[in-house]
Amino acid sequence: MEKLIFDMTPKATPSTAVMALRQIIAAPLQAAMEAQTAQSLATANLVRQIGFDDRQQPVMTDFSYQRAAGDTVQLQVPLLSLIPLTCLRIQEVNVDFNVKMNTAAYAGLANRRSTGNASYQMHMQVKAVQDELPASFTDALVIPS
Repeated sequence: MEKLIFDMTPKATPSTAVMALRQIIAAPLQAAMEAQTAQSLATANLVRQIGFDDRQQPVMTDFSYQRAAGDTVQLQVPLLSLIPLTCLRIQEVNVDFNVKMNTAAYAGLANRRSTGNASYQMHMQVKAVQDELPASFTDALVIPS
């Protein structure tokens, strides 16, 4: 991830300060999006690793049970239907920040002076929830009765 640099040194200009402010605002949102993507990829990799064999066929598990009438029923179900998959979704990102920037530049023949001050505080809250599995995935796991 790009390193944030808040440059308010004497060489800084108002435009670089605005760019730094844009980075401060964008960084937590970009981090949340990257986290969401990483979680989705991890779930997809888990499904591929444990849910399918080398021929890309679903890994199946066999069950048998006896009905009340006494007959035995054999059932084969996809292993993925038995494993809880983590499908986290970032539901909400709250970013609170306070920024104070002061800059002044003096130019003249006798003196050239630039000053700059910067301070900021950031507080970030991320709320993630267990999301529903995609309908196409759950439809594929329906066991006929």
